[in-house]
Amino acid sequence: MNEINFKKFYPINLEKKKNEINDFWNQIFKEVRDEKIFELIEKVLRNKSLKVDEVIILLYNIKKVDEYLIRKNTELSDFIISIKFDLSEKKEKRKECLMDIYQAIVSYYNKNEVETALNFLVEDNIDLKKEESEIAQIYQEYINSKKDYILFLYDETIKAIKNNKLKETLEKFYISEEREVFSYIMEKVLLDIVYYVKLEKTYIEQILADFFDRVKHEVRIESFKRILNYYVEEYEEDEDISICSRVIMEKIHEYLKDPHKNSPKWQWGDFSEAQIEIMRIWLVSADLEKYFSIEVNDKVRLQFWRRYIKYIKEVRYFERLKQAIVMLTDEHIFIEFGEKGNAAYCYKKDYISFSEINNLSTNFRLKNRANAEFFMSHSGNWEVKLKSTLYRLGYSVKVWR
Repeated sequence: MNEINFKKFYPINLEKKKNEINDFWNQIFKEVRDEKIFELIEKVLRNKSLKVDEVIILLYNIKKVDEYLIRKNTELSDFIISIKFDLSEKKEKRKECLMDIYQAIVSYYNKNEVETALNFLVEDNIDLKKEESEIAQIYQEYINSKKDYILFLYDETIKAIKNNKLKETLEKFYISEEREVFSYIMEKVLLDIVYYVKLEKTYIEQILADFFDRVKHEVRIESFKRILNYYVEEYEEDEDISICSRVIMEKIHEYLKDPHKNSPKWQWGDFSEAQIEIMRIWLVSADLEKYFSIEVNDKVRLQFWRRYIKYIKEVRYFERLKQAIVMLTDEHIFIEFGEKGNAAYCYKKDYISFSEINNLSTNFRLKNRANAEFFMSHSGNWEVKLKSTLYRLGYSVKVWR
């Protein structure tokens, strides 16, 4: 009679719980007193062999091993190479070390000599040809890549980000988001931010925005500079501010605020004028969208005025004055009204200030045809006429879209 495999009948949660309990007890046996760790280190230094469980203890506590060896003027890589297994144990049992060897490689991702020594430890002592455990498969995948571990992990992270599988990939490679190696990966991704933004995927932009919150200030600022430079170059081509990712720009604004309003001077102190200007233009575009699209619900006029955002320095909305949308440039002040049946007005910049508008009880001064440079109703082919009028005032558009 064949043996029944009861494991396949386990509830998934029960199987998961069983693994968690096993992991817990495995960890308990590895967490030993420092004296025990030092004792095992000395055994290796005296050229004594260790049982598998003793090797596992050293690997699990490899940081403490390293600290002890520094006091002994001994290199960790040399120490690892000198580890010898007790030949009285079955060689098969050595496979139990593989997870801790792998985790040691993760911990020392930036030390090539330690990584090499750990790989020699596997090559000389563990036969993985018939091993089918998950960690064995992961380790083989890494070895077969013929790359340093950090490059291997970074390449896998790139694929994961592109396919929106970052969480699953980290779990697959046993990398928690608290590990130092993941911080390194996040920094490297953000310093390559232009590459990722060019992929034009919203979920990738969300990942990048999340990374901004978790890296060092210096890396975050450098990443901001690089992506803003890219946006500056792209905007100069055809003056299309939609090249800027809303998610990324909102995150930059969250940290640095508006460079012309409520941001401390030092926040934008290391940024170029072009970088500051692209943020200003994007903020104006966002304000126009808010007022014309949400408050007024007129996407035709939104599209029209967006073409001129490089000239518009500030936009404000006054609901009580017939939903007035006031746009300030270096030379003029333009006023549109949300309520139907109202013309667009243009005045010299010094005709009226935002603070004066804020104190108005009626919109008489905003609709003063006698003092206006021009006024124009939104009837007939008004977009062509308004475009021509603005051109005569010095406002040109590189690409009319």
